[in-house]
Amino acid sequence: MTFATIKKRNGDIVEFQSEKILKALEKAFAATKTTYTKDDIDAITLSVVEKAEAFFDDEHSPQVEDVQDMVEKTLMEKGFFGVAKSY
Repeated sequence: MTFATIKKRNGDIVEFQSEKILKALEKAFAATKTTYTKDDIDAITLSVVEKAEAFFDDEHSPQVEDVQDMVEKTLMEKGFFGVAKSY
């Protein structure tokens, strides 16, 4: 991974954990009652991490909003428009 931290909304810099994306995706799919598989969630999470790695490095950590935007765009790319709106 080319970046190891993320800037939270309150300004704190914390360790980046892709598991948090995964859990948030699961909640968004459940909230919209959209059928998904573990492979769907894993693929979306991996895609987001790869996009973030291409954009950020240890000197320029992403902000939570940056990653959130990437998740929403990836969901739409995969055809999960309702989930993206909920996310």
